[in-house]
Amino acid sequence: MTPSSAPRGTEAGGTQMAVADTFETAGAGPAYRLLIKELLSSALTRSPEQEIVYRDLSRYRYGALRERVGQLAGGLDLLGISPGDTVAVMDWDSHRYLECFFAVPMMGAVLQTVNVRLSSDQILYTLNHAGADVLLFNAECAPVISAIRAKLESVRKFVLINDGDAAVHQCGPRRYPARSPQNG
Repeated sequence: MTPSSAPRGTEAGGTQMAVADTFETAGAGPAYRLLIKELLSSALTRSPEQEIVYRDLSRYRYGALRERVGQLAGGLDLLGISPGDTVAVMDWDSHRYLECFFAVPMMGAVLQTVNVRLSSDQILYTLNHAGADVLLFNAECAPVISAIRAKLESVRKFVLINDGDAAVHQCGPRRYPARSPQNG
């Protein structure tokens, strides 16, 4: 496969770099575009029975993923999300996060993935700097959201994403126990 687009950017050193948005097989013409929706379509076509597993808590196939992605995009549309709006997501690397990864860009919105291990002040900065319109967050991140909510400049809607599973993490900076002479 070879990239089939002209150079569109310049690296810091002045060297031209090619940004490929399509790939072609030698002599066969364009095979597919490098778009998020094509990744999902390819998986649906090539491996429809492939199971997606999240920590033995959730299992479903690509067809179900496509349905869930469509439901999420429809829900965001009902919230008034339009192409170009920024949707921030605060969640662990979960099946919910995977669904957001597809649904948000496929509807033309901008996906902002928020690092849930940052401090409250750092999370506040990234949300304000990105101009997030909507914040999708896991229930475990609610204390962080409560702490910064009054200072958020652009977020107009908050959406809780949770499956009712027990909290096993806490959003925010990781706290490590102090070391004592006995445990090194």
